[in-house]
Amino acid sequence: MERSAPRIVACGILLVLVATLLPFNFTFQDSLDIKAIAKLFRTKSNLTDWLGNLLLFIPFGFGLACLSQKSNTQLCSKILVQTDAGTRGHGDAEKMNVLPLNSTWYKLRGIVLIIGVLVASFSLSLTVELLQAFLPGRAPTGSDLLLNSISGLLGFWVFHRWRTKVLSSPVVRVEATSKRLWLPQLTVSWFGYLIFAIAISLALQTGTNLSNWDDSFPLLLGNETTGDRPWQGSIAQLSLVSQALSQGEVASLFAAPRNPNRNNAQEGATFSLTKQGNRGRREEEPSFSKDILADYQLVGQGNYQDQTKQLPDLVWQYSEKPGFSSGQQLNIRISPQETRFLDQEQGVSLSPNHWLATTEPATLISQQLRTTSEFTLSATIATADITQMGIGRIISLSGGPYHRNFTLAQQGTDLILRLRTPLMGENGTMPPLVVPQVFVDTDFHHLIITYDGSVLQFYLDQISRLSSVDLKSGLFLLYLLKFPDWNTPFHVTDGALYRFVYYGIIFIPLGVMMTLIFRRIGLQEGRRQEAGGRRQEAEGRRQKAGGRREESLSSKLFKLFSLVGYCRRTALIGGMVLPALILESILAMSINRVMNPGNLLISIVITGVTMLVCKVLTRWIPSDLQ
Repeated sequence: MERSAPRIVACGILLVLVATLLPFNFTFQDSLDIKAIAKLFRTKSNLTDWLGNLLLFIPFGFGLACLSQKSNTQLCSKILVQTDAGTRGHGDAEKMNVLPLNSTWYKLRGIVLIIGVLVASFSLSLTVELLQAFLPGRAPTGSDLLLNSISGLLGFWVFHRWRTKVLSSPVVRVEATSKRLWLPQLTVSWFGYLIFAIAISLALQTGTNLSNWDDSFPLLLGNETTGDRPWQGSIAQLSLVSQALSQGEVASLFAAPRNPNRNNAQEGATFSLTKQGNRGRREEEPSFSKDILADYQLVGQGNYQDQTKQLPDLVWQYSEKPGFSSGQQLNIRISPQETRFLDQEQGVSLSPNHWLATTEPATLISQQLRTTSEFTLSATIATADITQMGIGRIISLSGGPYHRNFTLAQQGTDLILRLRTPLMGENGTMPPLVVPQVFVDTDFHHLIITYDGSVLQFYLDQISRLSSVDLKSGLFLLYLLKFPDWNTPFHVTDGALYRFVYYGIIFIPLGVMMTLIFRRIGLQEGRRQEAGGRRQEAEGRRQKAGGRREESLSSKLFKLFSLVGYCRRTALIGGMVLPALILESILAMSINRVMNPGNLLISIVITGVTMLVCKVLTRWIPSDLQ
């Protein structure tokens, strides 16, 4: 076990880095603001983060305990050899790995080790938290430093207290299984499980597309068609693209100039994807211009036209409280005397008494997105009430409170997204997606949402304020843990944890099976080597004058075993990389995107760590339990 201690520590560090810093897309500014970074540590954590942090550093602390055990064994051996060299041999000393419990030195050394584990865990956690300050979508928290340090100490304690009580029995079962099953059985089981995992992933992939969108729904801003889901706030701009923009393209949208001409309402209060130049031609036309489905600039009076001329106009709807019943709606054109809720520079104000809707269904949006299963939505919005109760509709492509394709809403300070997919249902509430702490003030914010058929990304005001979730992995784990409570909110901020656990569920069994396969191969090779050694010894006795021949035979055997060892190492690497490569390539082809290096790295790391842990534990079984 002690020989594998450095590997366990390295794997523990790698696990922490992958789980906390993936996808490693750091953004460093020209000047380093220490005060701003220190302010980030005030970010609050939720219960899920606390539990994750308590578990994350356990492998690292476990590895540190292995290292301390190794150094303890070496030190005790030296002490015993020096003090009792006349009566004990070095071999006996190596069997002693602890000093007497009543030794003051031993107690002090235990305290020093505990402090060392805490310092090492704190240092690693501090490094990770500082790096997260430069990672979009991540924020360092002060509580993580404490919880990660405790987690490392917990791993240290698990090693010293529970190593033979908890883990020996499963390891013995693994060892017995590797001896009982034949190599063909293990190989077929490995391929069978890989095919099963691919089938599950493909089913999840098709369950997160937009193939079930209804093209009979209108586009609404500030309410539902029934008028009973109002939102109080302002919208200045709304644009929709039928593809998921890259991070670079999103950055270009945030960098676009705003308020190009406040004196001319027709130029818009914010940037426009189809902004016209002074001579009537487009300026700096984006590469995705052909995929723009809608571009509404909500300034000025009257109704609002789509600048792409593809969608119906947004027309004012209103309700007067006296005599108004749910479901009644009237279309009007705003007259100059009725502009009290319009802001020439900041867009339009929406309330329970007035909202916007297209006069006809927004058929083009539903048809195009049903084909691509991708979109990018850009909107500049401001809430008028950060304590708004209920789920007020900000932007909705729906036919009522219970049928929709897409809805962006507010509940308190949280942003709510309901998205219609085969898995999430016709109302998009299985489950609703929640981005917390978006509406913390009444200022205007530029929100950009991208979706590529699997991954949802929410950007707020800048590229570094990113929340991302893979619906494939998140919905799988949520349904697995909370079935049949489908309507439990899904917090997007927990997406990284769901993603990691999802790949763990798939690749940990693959890693265990790979360990069993190589264990079985090792047993067979050991028997062959033992039989070959006996044959070589018998041949040497028969041929007394065959010294040169014996040397030649030994050389051949050495080359053969070296070749076998090389093949095993190659197969080991292939067993870690190949499943991840196959799974990710199939998923990428199914939604017509490139392979995600982050997913590949997570899969390979989980498989490799699982195989290493199984290998270490099989060596760690006490001799009386084997």
